Amino acid sequence: MAKVVCYVACVILLIGITWSVVHWNSPSTLEIAEKAAATGDNEAAIHAFRLHLTRFPEATDVRMKLAKLLVAVDPTESLEHFRLIPQGDSSHQHALRQIAFICLQTDRSAEAEQALLQLESLAPDDFAVQLSLAELYFHDENFKDALPYAVHAASLKPERAETWLLIAEIRDGLRQKPEMIAPLQKALELSPDSYKGHLNLAYAFHAAGDLPGAATEASWCLQRNPDEVFALQILASVARNEGRFDDAAAGVKQALSLEPRNVDCRILEADLLLYHRKPKEAYSRLKELHAEHKETYRYLGSLARAAAASGHIDEARQIHLALDGLRSEENRMIRQVSP
Repeated sequence: MAKVVCYVACVILLIGITWSVVHWNSPSTLEIAEKAAATGDNEAAIHAFRLHLTRFPEATDVRMKLAKLLVAVDPTESLEHFRLIPQGDSSHQHALRQIAFICLQTDRSAEAEQALLQLESLAPDDFAVQLSLAELYFHDENFKDALPYAVHAASLKPERAETWLLIAEIRDGLRQKPEMIAPLQKALELSPDSYKGHLNLAYAFHAAGDLPGAATEASWCLQRNPDEVFALQILASVARNEGRFDDAAAGVKQALSLEPRNVDCRILEADLLLYHRKPKEAYSRLKELHAEHKETYRYLGSLARAAAASGHIDEARQIHLALDGLRSEENRMIRQVSP
């Protein structure tokens, strides 16, 4: 009996020693994850990193590695891991940057703003943070908050032309037309061949009443792109304002041949037709666009004039009533150049 007990004990001991040796020599989940990540097997690395974190949830360095791998395949889970990096951790600031990046890419504006503002408090002169806040507020049409961040970004990297273009567009959103010109000129100093810069400067000069400047910039654009409708519209408007009505009519005709339903060109066309005492034709041309622009202030104003001039008095009155509900400075202006 004693021999049997001794034999069983030896067997158990041997099994224990064998298991220990095997366990000791087998790679850990972290080692497996690191090796998989190094060889590009992200799926295996993600699986192993997850397993490791179930045992060691405080391993923030591992959590950061997992979160980075997840950005491309599962942004939502990636965010969850980045959010778990605590303040005071050496990776916290990097985690905030990743949170801001993911949220900006996935239309989570509120959380992106929160992360960026935290980063700003930690690094107030970080160009990327300042620019990201400016662009975030700009796209949300919060132009008042966007401006100081864009200006600060420009002061940190004044050699970047795109930042000056952004400042100009923010000024446009704030209805500050003359203030658009200086940043646009600065952008063109840095990038003389910027098509967007010249096209926006044509718009800014026109809105500020500098007709020669507007014509020069619009002509520059047309030399490079003869089919630029907005530049043709600017030149036609300049010609009309300078009393060159035939040139204006030719420019509008060319623009409308490219974009037959361009509302601003139709409005300019109607003004010229009214000047030539053709109110019925002006009214008819504008009326074609009513379904798509019945809530556009500048269009309705032009249609009301053409309706009254062509004898549609009751309709003109109804249009004026509609205008009362659409008082908007934005709709009175020539359209903004698209980014």
